[in-house]
Amino acid sequence: MRRGQGTDFKVIAVVRDGTAVELMNEQGEWAEVQLPNGKQGWVLRRFLSDMPPLGQQVDSLQQEKTA
Repeated sequence: MRRGQGTDFKVIAVVRDGTAVELMNEQGEWAEVQLPNGKQGWVLRRFLSDMPPLGQQVDSLQQEKTA
């Protein structure tokens, strides 16, 4: 996660795969997001997904199978 839109901006946080973020703004190929701890910054949109993490999807499918 960067301070601004572009690779010239300082990296302010590393977001782990599967971390839920809140989408605040979108501009071009960049998205401004907020982490669960309240920190805000910019990431490339291609790294975002509206799908749950794979581990969570597997858990959900296993629960459906045993129900």
